[in-house]
Amino acid sequence: MKLRNLFYALLALPMVLVACDEAPVEEPNGPNNPGGGDQTEAVLTLTSEATMEFAAAGGEGEITFTLENAKEGVNLGVACDSIWVLVNDPAETITFTVEANDGEAREAKITVSYETKSFEVTIKQAAKGEDPKPAVPALTLTSEATMNLDCTLQEAVITYTLENPIQGQEVKAKANVDWISSFIVRDAEISFVVAANAGEAREGKITVEYGILNFEVTVKQSEYVAPAPVIVLSENSMEFGPEGGDCSITYTIENAVEGVEIAVSENVDWISEAVALDGQFYCYVAANETSAMREATITFTYGDVTKEFTVKQLFEGYDPNMEYVVFGGEKGVIDAWAELGDAGKKWSLVFVEHDESLGDMQTVIAFSLTEANVRRIESGTYSVANGGILVNSARDNSNSTYRKNASVAADITDATFEVTVDTRREGIVVEGTFQAGNTIVSLKYAGAIRGMDLAEDTGSSHYTEWKQFNKNYQKEEECIATAKSQDGKLEIMFDIWHTGGTTIIPEGTYNVTAAPYGDNVDLLSETSKITYNGVPAYLYVAKGGSGYVTVEHISGGYKFTFELTDELGRTFTGVIERELKYGDNPA
Repeated sequence: MKLRNLFYALLALPMVLVACDEAPVEEPNGPNNPGGGDQTEAVLTLTSEATMEFAAAGGEGEITFTLENAKEGVNLGVACDSIWVLVNDPAETITFTVEANDGEAREAKITVSYETKSFEVTIKQAAKGEDPKPAVPALTLTSEATMNLDCTLQEAVITYTLENPIQGQEVKAKANVDWISSFIVRDAEISFVVAANAGEAREGKITVEYGILNFEVTVKQSEYVAPAPVIVLSENSMEFGPEGGDCSITYTIENAVEGVEIAVSENVDWISEAVALDGQFYCYVAANETSAMREATITFTYGDVTKEFTVKQLFEGYDPNMEYVVFGGEKGVIDAWAELGDAGKKWSLVFVEHDESLGDMQTVIAFSLTEANVRRIESGTYSVANGGILVNSARDNSNSTYRKNASVAADITDATFEVTVDTRREGIVVEGTFQAGNTIVSLKYAGAIRGMDLAEDTGSSHYTEWKQFNKNYQKEEECIATAKSQDGKLEIMFDIWHTGGTTIIPEGTYNVTAAPYGDNVDLLSETSKITYNGVPAYLYVAKGGSGYVTVEHISGGYKFTFELTDELGRTFTGVIERELKYGDNPA
């Protein structure tokens, strides 16, 4: 027996021999056929091999397929282009006979159609005296032959390739140990579950089989290692007033070890009676008779694991509250400004105060905006509860923080503020309370805030008087003109692109555009900007910037007529008639 025949015998799969005869094509019913009233499109799919090979002796063959959304009165069409293949009437499958071949190798095609859908099956027959050479299956491991896993319960995957599969044959997997189980075999991968290991390191083998083909994978699992204990405190720090008092928190030990006890120690003499017992920690904080803030560290020890707890204590006369009143006279504040952050989604108000003992400290209140890139905070009530105040979820000090840059610094965990914008005096009133650590703090601020536009709404303000108008730099195809208004509140920078090959800005209308480079003349939205009352914004088209500047050459310089809306939604119109300083003017 030839080797290839022995191979297929061992796979227990007989060679399929097949053939085609011309059969009349039955025309499928079209959309106008009364029997085809259902307009759902049919789906015809070949499920057997698209190419079948037969020995010269011929034989029987079978084509399998699926047909979805079949319609009443519409028949399957089957045709063959050669008379040596005899096709039977189609049923659930299509059977055919291939006649014996007395000549050279030959090939035929069987076409199966239903309405507009069809597929082809190629029939190949060997020449007389020659047998077809069937493709031999090949099973190959593509992942590691040895897998090193830790001791935890987990799912792992083996990957493989299977070439020239045989219909009806399946890939199978098994293990020689019971702690490897739940095999799921898919195309190109096999998943399985490795149970948790509670003892010594162990090893198992997985065998993957396909007929007589197979490969092995060795699974090594490390020994069980007990997780390290973890000390968990209900609080990591606590703040006390100058009078001191009792301190009490709870603790737990995760992954406790039998026979190990927890111990505590402190590094200062003003904390006493420290004890940890049955999940509770107690100590006593003595009164602070000094004139400075003080801090101590209490260390929890459990075997080789430690955890620190911080105690902070204020001094006599320390006032946690903050009252900054600038309207009518300055009190307690040395600086205050606003920062627009998180892609324009929040305003952060920063209040800076000075303490002789603690130094300069910043308190940040982050207000969430209902619309991105607004010119200022609106009057109203803001709180953590209604989402108007942003706190720190990860203790990263990126949102609301109390007196950072000082030893009393703490994240703000709760807050409620009333905000009133006073456009007449170009200021703001912020008043409310917040919680930082264990302290409830009151805050009141009334005054100007640098970086936020608190002036009355400009609407479509018209500016005609300018104290400065100059070109910052110039190239043959790019000019920047900067203008400042007479009262100093408004500054506009036009970054104009043109292709005129001249350092004189050509006449014409320049539109704000997101794609400035080309043959058109435009304002560059990436660099052109408006600053009003100290609040700058660019003319980014994607963020709402728009408008135009018209340039005219006049006696004595240029005439610029503009209407511009910046990314904060502020609109300005105006006319500039001046000679260009530090730049080229038209004759």
